[in-house]
Amino acid sequence: MSDYTIIMRNILEVRLKEKQFAFLDYRGKFIDFLTENYKGEKIKYLNNGGRIDIATKDLKEVFFFGVENFGFQMEAVKDFGLFKSQIEKIFRIIKEFDEYKFKNIVRIGVKSFIYCHKKGKGFEAVRDNYKNKMFKDCGVYEKISTSKIVDFGYLFNDVEINDSKASVMTGPVKESEAILKFFNDPEDYADAKKAGFMYIIDCFVNDPKEKSTNEELKSIALKNVENIEKSFNGFKDFIFEEEKEENKNN
Repeated sequence: MSDYTIIMRNILEVRLKEKQFAFLDYRGKFIDFLTENYKGEKIKYLNNGGRIDIATKDLKEVFFFGVENFGFQMEAVKDFGLFKSQIEKIFRIIKEFDEYKFKNIVRIGVKSFIYCHKKGKGFEAVRDNYKNKMFKDCGVYEKISTSKIVDFGYLFNDVEINDSKASVMTGPVKESEAILKFFNDPEDYADAKKAGFMYIIDCFVNDPKEKSTNEELKSIALKNVENIEKSFNGFKDFIFEEEKEENKNN
């Protein structure tokens, strides 16, 4: 069994190049379709009716459809498999309710806020391990500036992963800080441990081919999730690498 666990907030957004105002004409029919077939329990109009949010009762899953974009948001997710299944679901909805049409796509983006915590590790140990891995030369700065770095993070603005672009922000955090800054409802994250690190990654494709099919768009979104999963796993293994070797030798 793994000695670390993750908890995530995941978002998919497909952004339309041109507003699809025809959406305003069949919102009621769309809501009936969604509530009958996909058991949405809470419905909300946003942006003067230009967007519909349909959510589960606990608000942990929210699907949204509008004149400018569509997608979903998920709270308190513990594995990437559920994220992928929801991508399958939203493209199935759009295929089945074929009145929701759109022309060109300007962006397909998936974003994960991942809190990774390790059993038995206090914040100071997590922070020091992270600092030694990611900021090996920070002692030079501390010496020349006669200071001590107490809190820190890392930002990668422009990353390429296969055919996708990405941005990544990461750093050690306490559980309370992670919930306060990055997650919505503390009760959803009650089992988060006291120390870990955040890995926030936005993986996207801009301007896919003009007449992409539903299946092609779904494939891009799923590929972005795979990119996120591989990127996170590689980083997590790097941060915990020395500790794994120590465990082998003990």
